[in-house]
Amino acid sequence: MLQLNAYKSIAHKQFSGRSDITSVIIPNKVTSIEDYAFSHCRYLDSVSIPDSVTRIGEGAFSGCRRLAKVNIPNSVSRIGDGAFCGCLILSEVEVPKSVKIMGKDVFNSCENLIKATINASVNRISRMAFQGCHRLQEVKISNSVESIDFWAFYDCWGLKTLCIPSSVTRIEESAFERSGLTNLDIPPSVTDIEAQAFKYCHNLTRVNLPNSIKIIHSDTFSGCDSLTSITIPASVDQIADSVFRGCSSLQVVTFDGLTNMDEDTHIFDGCTSLEAIKVPYQYWSHYAGMLPDELCDILIGY
Repeated sequence: MLQLNAYKSIAHKQFSGRSDITSVIIPNKVTSIEDYAFSHCRYLDSVSIPDSVTRIGEGAFSGCRRLAKVNIPNSVSRIGDGAFCGCLILSEVEVPKSVKIMGKDVFNSCENLIKATINASVNRISRMAFQGCHRLQEVKISNSVESIDFWAFYDCWGLKTLCIPSSVTRIEESAFERSGLTNLDIPPSVTDIEAQAFKYCHNLTRVNLPNSIKIIHSDTFSGCDSLTSITIPASVDQIADSVFRGCSSLQVVTFDGLTNMDEDTHIFDGCTSLEAIKVPYQYWSHYAGMLPDELCDILIGY
């Protein structure tokens, strides 16, 4: 056990790569754990962080492959990029409300992380924050979060359900690509869903889009080969390239309003089970003019 009674700060790379450290007790004097302070301490399995600490630096515990549990006290206001990246057996984490900045890659590749509670006062789930957390099953996101950033939950196979809080306005590119989501209700606060946001979500069977989205960007749902039906709300003005490409189980698409599509965007390529495209009767000719001839055969006015 490493006791650090004489320290007020754990310096940059101070204990990085040490193979003789298995546990650490950080004293109440310490206010900062600097960048890469304990990175790649491959036998470190427990650490006690006191409530005097306000900053956990970039990569501070990255590559601590045996770190199974960590407490982040309610004094920490900043967690740096990749602070716990590659902590392979870390199974649960709670980020307290005191945290106002949570960096990118912060829990990237924590392959056995099962539960994450984000009580933090952050306004975003940063880029690649949980990328590669294959076993992640339960995520609670605080009501302060406005954006779920690029690749935030990429490759989270175990994530079946998620409650997106009503504070979120933006879901960035590939945020949930290759995740295990099975059904999803997107709140009406969301106005922007970027390209590939749900691409290759092979288990996704149902998604509820809010009447606040203006554009569905390219490849948003491409490769979602369990999706059977979807309704495009009247707020959507434009559907971009390949949105439903490879959705081989998609049977019914319903448009609630007047939405534009480019004739050459391959929106429904590979939708081999498509049986009906339902559109408001008064807009039937509008859609007939945009869709290829073979899809006009299943264009139904209602």
